[in-house]
Amino acid sequence: MSDFSDIGGIPVLGFISPVDTRDEYAVTDPLYAIGGFRILSGDVDTLNLIPESRRRAGMIVGINNGEKYYKLLDKVWDFTLDDWEVWSISESGDDDSNDFDFNGTHINGSRLVTNKLMQVSSDQNTLNVSLIDNNIIVNLKCLEDYNIILPPLNSVGLGFKITFKNLILDNIKGVIYPYNNDLIENSNFFNFFGKGLFQITKMTSLDGLSSEWVLTHYSNIIDRRLQGKTKKVDFINENLITVTHDLGYIPIVQVWQNDGLGGFSDVDVDVDHDYVNKDKFTIDFGETLSGFILFI
Repeated sequence: MSDFSDIGGIPVLGFISPVDTRDEYAVTDPLYAIGGFRILSGDVDTLNLIPESRRRAGMIVGINNGEKYYKLLDKVWDFTLDDWEVWSISESGDDDSNDFDFNGTHINGSRLVTNKLMQVSSDQNTLNVSLIDNNIIVNLKCLEDYNIILPPLNSVGLGFKITFKNLILDNIKGVIYPYNNDLIENSNFFNFFGKGLFQITKMTSLDGLSSEWVLTHYSNIIDRRLQGKTKKVDFINENLITVTHDLGYIPIVQVWQNDGLGGFSDVDVDVDHDYVNKDKFTIDFGETLSGFILFI
């Protein structure tokens, strides 16, 4: 028989029991055990106070007296929240309703992804990324602007990533919102315009003390709606015309005049841009013309 006293063990010849069957006091306290399952009365920060001598990868700990549960990851522990991931026995993802307020606007976090496909309609335009979505690709078959809500940073481990692909329309806008006070690329939100692919990963911040969402792969990301796309405005018998847009920058403008012979010729005109708001320009033709305007 092996002698466990060599490694600090205390031999026990029977099971641990109270001194009497009527004794109502507990005989063990998992709070002081190694690994296992335990309940803490403190908040999420108390997870980091569990010493290494009482830790074992895979242990489950409930905070706030069982309000939420976390599992200890099998990694080199740095005694931060990156050592833990949210744990749930539910297969359906109980954390899929991450509604929150952003700059005074309530963002609805209803989960709309099915079989890794997001279809946006007029009354459903928000995708809430679930804790079970790690390392998946979501096809964005969106016909209008959409929102994406990322899970809380402290609920997922380092390296958690999700990839989005939009190849349907190039004139729509996606807004990616980190949860509450989390950051993505050191910002409160990220705009994704047009067709393309982007991957978001949880990584350690530059200061090494916290974490943030980082774009780890992307293609065809543009800063403005229809940036780089030529826009056309037709006009008939106009001598002064104002064109409004939401480009957010001063576009290049070219005017083509109907030459009366079935064709068009470019014409030199006075273009007055709104340099303050950058959302419109006015053209004084100097005479009544018909044709079209191209701007980019």
